[in-house]
Amino acid sequence: TTPERTYAPTQYADFFADIGWRHGAQVYGQVRSLLRGFAPPGVPTHCVYAVGQRTERNYTYGRGWPDAQPERVGHGDGDGTVNIESAEVCR
Repeated sequence: TTPERTYAPTQYADFFADIGWRHGAQVYGQVRSLLRGFAPPGVPTHCVYAVGQRTERNYTYGRGWPDAQPERVGHGDGDGTVNIESAEVCR
């Protein structure tokens, strides 16, 4: 979140334009395309994660964005590194 807007996961192109990285959307598209048609490995996969630790969840930036540190960091449940919402995608 910045003073002007909040970015959704579908707004990568806007985000890259706003931070002045003119190649960002192209690079993101190329990297993302590497995962198209990516087949599961065909072996059992297990995700192990913990909860109950204060974990960073979102960042709010002030007028100095993108060159300043966030003014506020939102926290939630997780393992101290990955928040629970991200970890549960593995289910």
